[in-house]
Amino acid sequence: EVLLLADFPGLSVSGLRPTEIGGAIGLRLGGVARSEMPDRVLRRLLDIVVAALMLLVALPVLALASAAVYAVDPGPVLYRQKREGLGGRQVRILKLRTMYQDAETRLETLLTADPRAREEWSTHFKLRNDPRILPGIGGILRKTSIDELPQLLNVLAGDMSLVGPRPLPDYHLAAMEASFQARRSSVIPGLTGLWQISERSAADLSRLQQLDEFYVNNRSFWLDVHILLKTPRAVVRGDGAY
Repeated sequence: EVLLLADFPGLSVSGLRPTEIGGAIGLRLGGVARSEMPDRVLRRLLDIVVAALMLLVALPVLALASAAVYAVDPGPVLYRQKREGLGGRQVRILKLRTMYQDAETRLETLLTADPRAREEWSTHFKLRNDPRILPGIGGILRKTSIDELPQLLNVLAGDMSLVGPRPLPDYHLAAMEASFQARRSSVIPGLTGLWQISERSAADLSRLQQLDEFYVNNRSFWLDVHILLKTPRAVVRGDGAY
């Protein structure tokens, strides 16, 4: 192994990892495993076992959350949204509805009338004061990530993994370079990832790409386990979630 002293730990290259020795920050260069087969099998077993257990535990929570959503805005409480999956294949991910049924109209009206909101949307593709969000229950579900729990079914079906880059809407992907989109779609999308345990919605497009690139370049079973163990704390803190 070679330790390169540096002040640019954000650099993302396969085999390079931020490290520390004697108080100095640098990048550790080590070998990269050439075969992903053992990791792939372990990751799929982890997905099936953990997702099945989580779904059983989450069913009462989902039932209560669904009732609350229906009480605020009667209508379907679950919806499927097209997202990009492995290899660019379109998959339909499940979510618990946290927005009004005319959410898109509300968004277009706001972005047309408010330049500041339009600028925030172009940077983060999210809004802190989002008129689409259901009052009360909508914000709670998003902050606690309960609205993402139906995606455990996507994990069991194999369309998603527990850990990986988040499956983003088309308008979000369109802001990224085609080469990075292809790189990102080379791994299966995840329920949680580096973005979720760090900055969540507070990360701009550049930071999101940096986190995703680091994950793709350094993906391993044990990195997935590390991210999974960090996720509950990130959800409880709720930093950057809106």
